[in-house]
Amino acid sequence: MKESRYKRRESAKKERKIRRRRRLIISISIVCGFLLIAAAWGIRGVGTIAVDILNVTNELSRGSQKVRSLDFNGARKDLLRAEQNLLEVKLKLDHPIYQAAKRIPLFGNKITAIGMIASSEIEATRACLSLIDAARKFSGSRPTLEIRYSAEGIDLAQFREAMPYINQARDRLKKALKMKDKIIKEHAMSRADNSLEIYSKEIARLDQAINKAEKALNIIPAFLGSKKERRYFLAVQNNAKPRATGGVIEIYGILVASNGKLMLEKVEDVYKLQKENMPEALTTDEYRNRYYQFGGTSSWENSNISPDFPSVSNVILQLYESSTGEHLDGVIAIDLVGLKYLMEATGPIEIPSPDAVIDSGNIIKAVLSDGNRAQHENDGGKGDGASLLKEVARAVWHRFEIGDFKNRTLMPAKVIEALASKHMIVFSTDANEERIFCELGCGGILSDDYEDYLQVLVQNLGEDKGSTHINQAIEYDVSIKQNRSMRSKVIVTLKNNAPKTDSPSFALEEQSLSEKDKQKNVYLSVYVPGKSRLLGFAYDGKFGKPEIDHEKNKTIFSCYLNIPAGEEQKVSFVYENPYKASISGGPLSYCLKWQVQPTIEAPRIKINISHPAGYQVQQMTDGLTQDGRSVVANGALQKDALYTIVLKRKEMSWIEEFNAWMKKLAF
Repeated sequence: MKESRYKRRESAKKERKIRRRRRLIISISIVCGFLLIAAAWGIRGVGTIAVDILNVTNELSRGSQKVRSLDFNGARKDLLRAEQNLLEVKLKLDHPIYQAAKRIPLFGNKITAIGMIASSEIEATRACLSLIDAARKFSGSRPTLEIRYSAEGIDLAQFREAMPYINQARDRLKKALKMKDKIIKEHAMSRADNSLEIYSKEIARLDQAINKAEKALNIIPAFLGSKKERRYFLAVQNNAKPRATGGVIEIYGILVASNGKLMLEKVEDVYKLQKENMPEALTTDEYRNRYYQFGGTSSWENSNISPDFPSVSNVILQLYESSTGEHLDGVIAIDLVGLKYLMEATGPIEIPSPDAVIDSGNIIKAVLSDGNRAQHENDGGKGDGASLLKEVARAVWHRFEIGDFKNRTLMPAKVIEALASKHMIVFSTDANEERIFCELGCGGILSDDYEDYLQVLVQNLGEDKGSTHINQAIEYDVSIKQNRSMRSKVIVTLKNNAPKTDSPSFALEEQSLSEKDKQKNVYLSVYVPGKSRLLGFAYDGKFGKPEIDHEKNKTIFSCYLNIPAGEEQKVSFVYENPYKASISGGPLSYCLKWQVQPTIEAPRIKINISHPAGYQVQQMTDGLTQDGRSVVANGALQKDALYTIVLKRKEMSWIEEFNAWMKKLAF
């Protein structure tokens, strides 16, 4: 009996164990099944949400682009739609299935990162909307930026009213940037992830836009005379005689700004300011050594042959004070293309003498034709040759005085376009204002803080009108070696499209050019990084030696050329760049700053950047494309450009690594 009871107990124990194991297996199977279902649903869902994020990122990018192009109605629609879609993505990620999938190591990191991208993009979207709210303080409910303007001048209150929204945009963007950086650092997502790559580029552009808006709103009221009356030298340049900042200064005016109201006191021919034995302006020794031979420190005609507008303005203000005894607060320079931009907003103007209607479509041709006529009929362009330009400048700025614009909504955009392309340049004697103008890109400063640099200038420092017709095509080849050193080649092709019947006349000062150079109608200068070593120079198929000079940490290769009408000439410079491509965290980075001379017709450029074997492009600036082991770009250069590429070590197969090792062994 006892044995029988013992066996029954043991049997019962075994059955209980079996039942417990069965229940455990069933439970584990249910959990695993649930996790597998969640994983499968999560894989599909994560893929769907990733596509949603990419689509929303593109919407944000379109909206941000419309903000920068001042299309505020279109931008608001895109941004509000992007914000709504991002909130829906956040709502989807709160679903229990996604919360469960977060516990799966394979998907948890990705889901968390997607949620953070959505949160970051929501803040960036709201930063864009804050920028639009700031613009509304200027334009109200109108679809684009419009400055409140009346006969009393520009309403400066609108700048103060917009600042809180700029600060709000800055705060929101800081949150967005903090989250984006955390995603890259903590969630193993690289910039190569499609949506994150697009978003990173867009948020960088948005950061620049907010910075520019913030700086502009801080200094514009004072520049317009909010604290005290300001008096500026208005330099009207004629591109018929090319100069580094646009064209020779033919007309000048004194522009008075008082509490937002702009008044043009007088408009005169600049040659009336020229005196015999004009004292030299005080400049640096380097500046004087470079430009004294052209009268660049004492002659109004050649006062703007340097591409560094702050230095040019220093000369202009000193020359004006020497001529009149009056100290001014700054310089505003504008050329024919700049006047054309402004006239797209002011509308056509009537000129009584000669009887003509001038508009944005014919201003350049009319002024150049008038100048050519005066060149042959009068006194080399110093009398009636400047009359039309004087009347146009007077009429355009009078429209500013009274706020009379045909298309008021176009005015801010056209002023911005003129400033961005350097057809209008600004200088202030206030050091803080001048620093910000240069940071905003409208101060015309000669940049000196980049690894690689290029600027090509074509000037006619003697001949009167012929260089108007010279078109530029510039090829730039740079080869980055394995040791990070760089060798560069610049090929400048200049074509004179003037009719062969044009016979240039010369109006030179004794100190301007040597006798042998008086019959040469082009002075070509190529600005490259300081301490660059010239390796080769050729022009017209012949080898030679150019002038070599220096300005603001730049080496300058220059030469005089004679290009008859209907002909072209190629000039090439080969040099060794003193800088090396920089290393940042492993990859190689290369940066080229290309500054442009403001001309009537923008130069055509072609860039070819060759990188060493064993590297591949990780990042590059918009506008660059990859062609084998080269990065290339071409087109018309309308404004200063910054080209950047980042190279990373190319991953090699074991066969390639073995071959590389064998090559090293052979050596």
